Amino acid sequence: MLLGFFMGKIMKTLFIALFLLAASPVWAACPDNFALQPPKQHEVIGCNDKADGAYHFNIFDAAHQTLSLRKQGVSLNIQYKYTGDWLITPTRIQLVPYYLEQVRRYDGKLLFEDESHATYTYYRDDRTHWLELTFVGDGIHVLKQISQAGIVLDAQYNVGQIKSRIKRYGKVVFYELLTNQASFDVLVEFLRAEEREFYIVSHVYGQQDNEQKSRQEALILYQRFLTRGVDTGKVISKGIGDLSPLKSPSSVNAVKKNTRIELVLRN
Repeated sequence: MLLGFFMGKIMKTLFIALFLLAASPVWAACPDNFALQPPKQHEVIGCNDKADGAYHFNIFDAAHQTLSLRKQGVSLNIQYKYTGDWLITPTRIQLVPYYLEQVRRYDGKLLFEDESHATYTYYRDDRTHWLELTFVGDGIHVLKQISQAGIVLDAQYNVGQIKSRIKRYGKVVFYELLTNQASFDVLVEFLRAEEREFYIVSHVYGQQDNEQKSRQEALILYQRFLTRGVDTGKVISKGIGDLSPLKSPSSVNAVKKNTRIELVLRN
């Protein structure tokens, strides 16, 4: 019985050692500009950053199915170890909401969670940051982050996901739709197959002549639908400028989040 207990402890220790070895951290200080702070009584036991790296992050899609997204950019890998009272070592249930509170300061959100991982995204300094929390155990957790230039807001919907969002919310939000050909093609496919009627509403924020520019964008979209064979009798295009912001002007990335195209169900 005692032998089995010690063998279990040895195997667990070996597992943690192999995990940390696979993560390959460099024993160095982390970048000063890293936005997130670990919980109290944690110390860095490994830190590695690269100018160009890639990582696969798990997320939930609109149907709550797990997807794996490959992201490439500036990579950061940080390992933390708890140094406090081992009788109250933080658990995954405590760590996941702790980091969610951290990323929400930067307009972030939780994208995925299972028994050992959580995925977040947040926006800071004109960059999109993809973050994975891995709960190793024995007081150790790891943060892996990929940072990309620009603020990436546009999800790549498929037709089924558009239908699901229309059913649940009555609308779908698109960002940078005029330059995102993949999203525009899917939207065209959806509209061709639909019998219902919709508004296409352009929101422009933080510029001069917001209303005029949004009207121009709505007209361009209408003309593109026409050339792609969409029954434009089912679509009314409108530009309303900055009359309906999602975020207050003082919030992080207000211009980026408020400038958008919405497909809104009419009936």
